[in-house]
Amino acid sequence: MNFKLKVCYRCGTEFLPTSGNQKYCQTCIPIADKERKRKYYLKNKEKYIEQHKKYRKSHKKDYIRYSREWNQKLKIKYIKILGGKCNNCNISLDRNNACIFDFHHINNEDKESAHEYRTKDFETKIKEGKIELLCSNCHRLVHHSN
Repeated sequence: MNFKLKVCYRCGTEFLPTSGNQKYCQTCIPIADKERKRKYYLKNKEKYIEQHKKYRKSHKKDYIRYSREWNQKLKIKYIKILGGKCNNCNISLDRNNACIFDFHHINNEDKESAHEYRTKDFETKIKEGKIELLCSNCHRLVHHSN
C-alpha cells in the first residue's frame, strides 16, 4: 500500500502512516492513547470504583496476604538500612525476628503515625538521622525513662 504523508493531530509534524486511518505520529500514539484512556476513566469513574470494590471484596484474603508480605519486606529493608541491629543492646536481625524491632523517632514531634514506615518520606527521615533502630524492650525502656 502506498500512503501519502499526513499531519499529526497532536503535534502537527508530518509522518508516513502505517495504516490508512492513522491520526497520530509514532511519537504521539502512546500519549494520545493515554489521554483517551484517562478521559474514559474520568467519564466512568464510579463504574471503575465499584468494580474495584467488588474485586477487592471477592479477593480479600489475597489482599491481606499481599499487604502483610509487602509490609514485612518494607520493614526488613529499613531495618537493614539502619544497620540491622538494636542501637542499645546490639541484638541482630536474623531470618525470623524482624517483628522485635521498632523504629524510634529521636524527636517525637517528627512522628506521624505508628505505621509511618509505609510512607514515602520515611527513608528520607532515616537518611537525615531522625530515626534509630531499637528492639522492643529497649524502645519501651527509652520511652519509660522519658
